[in-house]
Amino acid sequence: MITHISVGQIPALKALIPFIFGIICYPIFIEYGWTLTIILVCCWIGICVIHCVPWKLRKRLAPSLFPILFSILWFIGGIVLSYHTDLRNHTNHLSNFLDKSSHWQGILKTEPQKKKNGWTVQVEVIGSVNNHTVRQAKGLVSVWLKDNEKVNQLQTGTSILFKNKLEKIVDNASPGNFSFAKWQAKKQVYHHVFLYEKDWKIIKQPSQYNLQVYLSKIRNHCVHVLENFIPIKSSSALAQAMTLGIRSDIDPSLMQAYSATGIIHLIAISGLHVGLIYLLLNQIIGLFRIRNKLCNLILLLSGVWAFTLLTGAGPSVCRAATMCSFLVIGKSFSKRPQTLNSVAASALMLLLIEPRWIYEIGFQLSYSAVLGIGTFQPILQKLVYLENRLLRLLWDTTTVTWSAQAFTFPLVLYYFHQFPLVFWASNLVVVPMAACILYTCIAILLFSWLTPAAVFLGAILSGWLHWINEWIFLLSQLPFAIKKNVFIELETCIFIVCCMLLLAFWLVKPSKWIIRYTFLISIIWACSQTLQFSQSLKRKEVWIFPEEKDFSAWLIIKNESRVIFPYKSISPTSSNALLSLNTHPNSIALNTEKDITWSERNCRILVINDEKSFNNVLLAEPSTYLIVNKIPKKVNYSWLKINRAATLVWTPNLSSKELWKWKKAADSLHLRHHDLKRHGPLQIKLSTDTS
Repeated sequence: MITHISVGQIPALKALIPFIFGIICYPIFIEYGWTLTIILVCCWIGICVIHCVPWKLRKRLAPSLFPILFSILWFIGGIVLSYHTDLRNHTNHLSNFLDKSSHWQGILKTEPQKKKNGWTVQVEVIGSVNNHTVRQAKGLVSVWLKDNEKVNQLQTGTSILFKNKLEKIVDNASPGNFSFAKWQAKKQVYHHVFLYEKDWKIIKQPSQYNLQVYLSKIRNHCVHVLENFIPIKSSSALAQAMTLGIRSDIDPSLMQAYSATGIIHLIAISGLHVGLIYLLLNQIIGLFRIRNKLCNLILLLSGVWAFTLLTGAGPSVCRAATMCSFLVIGKSFSKRPQTLNSVAASALMLLLIEPRWIYEIGFQLSYSAVLGIGTFQPILQKLVYLENRLLRLLWDTTTVTWSAQAFTFPLVLYYFHQFPLVFWASNLVVVPMAACILYTCIAILLFSWLTPAAVFLGAILSGWLHWINEWIFLLSQLPFAIKKNVFIELETCIFIVCCMLLLAFWLVKPSKWIIRYTFLISIIWACSQTLQFSQSLKRKEVWIFPEEKDFSAWLIIKNESRVIFPYKSISPTSSNALLSLNTHPNSIALNTEKDITWSERNCRILVINDEKSFNNVLLAEPSTYLIVNKIPKKVNYSWLKINRAATLVWTPNLSSKELWKWKKAADSLHLRHHDLKRHGPLQIKLSTDTS
């Protein structure tokens, strides 16, 4: 709990805030990376020089100059570190060898993940091969492997040689929908490749003494033990997820139910699991009555990080382990540990390792939840005093859940556009049971050699997990279980988080500066909303969205939208896109398939559905957009030359083989064309003077 607001007690926070701003501003200063590096070095030299001046003069300068200089240094440091950790800025990045390489040499960074009709894996490229010459290259590639026997030999650390041209991952997501390209870019993966069995081969397997190989064998043994002693398959899959972080065997419908009820964190190894491991280790160490603080600290941290490595050392569990480590260290060596400072220090350390983690949803949710629990939970806990231990446990669980949700719900709305309304009921039952489940799984793994005990524990655990699954399914089926299609802007998300934080500070210690900051951010947010509203009043545009083997076109005027060309029911993709654009779909009759023309004063849209409508298009004007929903098998160059003034829009209904020929012909004639399936929706801005 924050006992009082004093920035002097949280020096890590003073460094963290400008450092985060520097990371966020990196794209603006990307061209000045080395210039800022030189400035950063000069600033540090300047600080060293200042320390050499007489003490009396330094005492006068310190209160005013040092805090400003300190913040500037961390701000520039965030930009510089982001620049030097961006693989694209390296001269040997794979993007510089795309046209000069016939083969690529790489090492598997992850285990192959089973997908429909194939496997996906992340590969770290280490070499570019051309004419038997190997040059050093660097970069990450997302690889899709066709299902074959060789895939079973792959594991983390395997070296492979593959061919085929690397393709850049294109952002084809509609507004308000998941963007695969942005998700991969956060992991510095900008290219992908599709490989068949003949396109790749294994060069070298990792050493059997490799730590990752050894840990993988232990994980596989643990999976085998849990599958043997937990009879129900769904219960066994859930136990593997909670203990080892393996979620591949969980039924998709169960995963959806856990997401809809707000307890997806239960099956993703995170702070909850690391905290339970810490409590267990703390109790075990307490039995031996070891009074040496350093020895206790080493044992605790060793146990926490051993669990982290065993679960695969994923980003979420590493964040939780780092945060736990800083909290334990602060508690061990400080008489009055400042929780907020320990949390800020752990975040700063993680961002120093990888600045792009600030953009990861898990990173933001983890620290938002901890911030909420550290500020709100102690305040809510004191509102009600209960002598009964069971009731007090339930109340503590409720306060933790509500505190975490108070700070994470703006992020959940911004990223997922939905919010679980029954999170309090699901967490009230599942969170207290999580400790029993995790500890029972550990007991089964430790006493697997004692078959009767392991069978008994497995039967009990299977019953618990089956009951929890039924409870979650029941809650997810309620009509009010989840609120969907809630879209908020980034400015609103930041505004809500800041208001929640200021409210927490006010409840701890009311102060005038809290009122001033609240008033300031309210004015900034109101100005932002007013500007967006004024811009929306001038908006007049057409959006063409890709559908599954189809398309839909919408006219947006101000905050209203009406459909132009849907031939089937409107998909959730288009609905999410329109809602994210702050428009309200107008419930008018849908156009029929016969309506193939729409026009405004400065724009005309034609739809080509068959060969007859294809031949009827003789000469298109420059402002014409031809939505090609059907094309002849043979490329008609004469037709392309006649309509070279128009913009061709290819729909997902076209087959890849036929479309490839037409796109190649269009490129040779320098025609404007847009592929909805590959490049995403098309935005056509109209003149505002038309009615």
